[in-house]
Amino acid sequence: MGKNRERNVMLLCLSPLSENAFEKPKWEYAYKYRDETHNLQGYMTNEAPVKRVIEILNQDHGKQLDQIVTICSTKISNDIIEPGKIADESLLEVPSEKLGTMTHLAYFEEVIAHFMREKGLDYMPRIGKPITINGFSTQTSVTNAAIKAADEVMKDSENRKINLYVDFNGGPRNVAALLLGLTNLLELRGANIKEILFMDSTSEPTKIQTMESVFGFVDLAAGVNEYVNYGRMRLLDKYFRNSQDVQIRSVLHTLEDFSNNMQLCLTEYVLSNR
Repeated sequence: MGKNRERNVMLLCLSPLSENAFEKPKWEYAYKYRDETHNLQGYMTNEAPVKRVIEILNQDHGKQLDQIVTICSTKISNDIIEPGKIADESLLEVPSEKLGTMTHLAYFEEVIAHFMREKGLDYMPRIGKPITINGFSTQTSVTNAAIKAADEVMKDSENRKINLYVDFNGGPRNVAALLLGLTNLLELRGANIKEILFMDSTSEPTKIQTMESVFGFVDLAAGVNEYVNYGRMRLLDKYFRNSQDVQIRSVLHTLEDFSNNMQLCLTEYVLSNR
């Protein structure tokens, strides 16, 4: 499938600028790609993961990040930034006189646009209208936000393969549970989960890393649940698809054989192999 038949989408929960963010130097970040270390900077939590995805896609034969789907509070979409004291105006990607007129969302969009120009990339990921959520106290508000986000990510999925990148960093801690559930939902709807990113702030500079192992465990638990309740092997096969262990392959074959015979109601086989 050619790159024009794919759509690269990033999903994130947008965090606001911290109070007095510009009084301090920019945060320093680093990530590894193809055995090389790359460095990034930013004032806003979500800046670095988005910039990283843009960079690695560009290094992969000039691919593009087509869309950024944002979930955020009304504070981020509506409130004007209070920039406070600015320590070094030369570090700003947005003119200082504009900062006091912009929302946190508008600032994020401007920062990404500046980064695209700085890298000589002649496109801009579509950000569009954010999915706003006023609180996480009701099941309805969380469910509605998740459904809207999933629909936005999966647009045109009938015609194009959806490659999804998830930034696990922004928003309050309960957003992590929302993103986890949403990522699993999108995978069930056919999205290709490329990367789930988090930041390790215990190191300097802060490392941007992937969370495949954590989400892999979720897939394993879901696979066990799928087999026990429905007798299906899809998720277990996916989790162990790269395993070359003979015993694991043998167990999977036995489980699948048993499941197939149960579903076909071949009771004689099941009873003789119990």
